[in-house]
Amino acid sequence: MNRFDFVVGNPPWLTYAAVSNGEYQGLLRQLSDSYAVTPVARANMPHLEIAAIFLAHAVNYFLKAAGQLVFVLPRSFLSADQHDNTRTGVIEGVKLTQAWDLDGVSPLFRVPSCTLFAVRSQDEQRQIPPAGIPGLALAGRLPRAQIYWNEAEDKLRIAPVRWFCSRLQGGRGAARSALTTQSMEALVGSNAYASRFYQGATIVPRNFFFVEIDQPVRRGENIRDRIVALRTAAAADREAKRPWKGQKLSGRAEGSLLFRTAISRNIIPFALVDPPLVVLPLVLETDADAQERFKLLDAEGLLEEGFPYGSAWFFEAEKCWDRDKTDLNRENKTNLSSYLN
Repeated sequence: MNRFDFVVGNPPWLTYAAVSNGEYQGLLRQLSDSYAVTPVARANMPHLEIAAIFLAHAVNYFLKAAGQLVFVLPRSFLSADQHDNTRTGVIEGVKLTQAWDLDGVSPLFRVPSCTLFAVRSQDEQRQIPPAGIPGLALAGRLPRAQIYWNEAEDKLRIAPVRWFCSRLQGGRGAARSALTTQSMEALVGSNAYASRFYQGATIVPRNFFFVEIDQPVRRGENIRDRIVALRTAAAADREAKRPWKGQKLSGRAEGSLLFRTAISRNIIPFALVDPPLVVLPLVLETDADAQERFKLLDAEGLLEEGFPYGSAWFFEAEKCWDRDKTDLNRENKTNLSSYLN
């Protein structure tokens, strides 16, 4: 305790919600609360990377008074709402001093990444100063992900940048922040859609919903009125975390249960790029006011509505979910369809 000049590491890239052990999740929450890592908005807690808790604990527990820490982290630490406390100096004892943006380097990790530098500081003024903090932006194409620095160095473009903790007014009057390479203190306003959403779009576990068509289909062919052979999308399983990784489904479903969705890699300004295919237990209904609404069903409900193939698919998915869901979801009796909802 408090014996180290430097801590350099790569903490677990795992969200709080993905921790399946209830006792360990409770311990993480205690640490998160004690270091002021816990997001103000409860809806953001499930998405909190436990790396933020590791960062706070490593700085406060291991470092000497003037010690320094460097962690490789998901790039969400630069802008995601759940990591606002890390960026704004709220976390006990943690002051950010430098940041490297690794988003332009490929191949590297499965998700965009960054590197944050921090020092142990008992000063009340832990916020990033108005003049910003120094950093780098790295970009380049590597021959493979796992190589030594002396082989990678001449393949990378490294540019010095300045990072500012920019603030803007979020939905419902909430303040938001992001680390940006230009100061945007004057940028205020609210997202016009904020009141329409409980949280960001999530369809998880993806292995149950993100699919590929497992049969020949001619270009432009309408499959909405057909029975279609499906399998778990390879990309979904490749990016999955335990316990869902390796749990691949295959079978058939009615074409009317197929939809397109989008995750971050599919979104560019004002357009979608190759939105992935998902199978969802949704049927479109028209109410008494002639308004169309989606009705969410479970496997039994799909069977009652006349979707025997989709029912069989989601019966298998529900069986996997009930077997491996977290202790908290088990305690709350959360089934797959309510989790999707």
